[in-house]
Amino acid sequence: MDANENKVSGRASYTDEERRDLIGEFHASGMTPAEFCREWNLNPKTLARWLRIERADAEISFCEIDVQPAPSSAGEYKSVC
Repeated sequence: MDANENKVSGRASYTDEERRDLIGEFHASGMTPAEFCREWNLNPKTLARWLRIERADAEISFCEIDVQPAPSSAGEYKSVC
C-alpha cells in the first residue's frame, strides 16, 4: 500500500506540504509528467491539477492603481503602482 493511500476509499491524499514538495521535485527532475508520475506512483491527473493550480496562483489577475491628478498640469493623470 502506498504511504499516502487512504485506507477507507483507496484514494491517495496529500498534505499541502507534500504537494508542494512533489511539485518542486517535478520541476527539478527534468522528467516529463508521465515519467515523474510513474516514478512517484502518482496519478497523472493529480499532478496536472496541482500544476494548473500553481499556474493560476502565480498569475496576476489585475493590478490596482491609484489615479491622481498630475500636480503640474490640470486635466492630466498619472498612475502610481
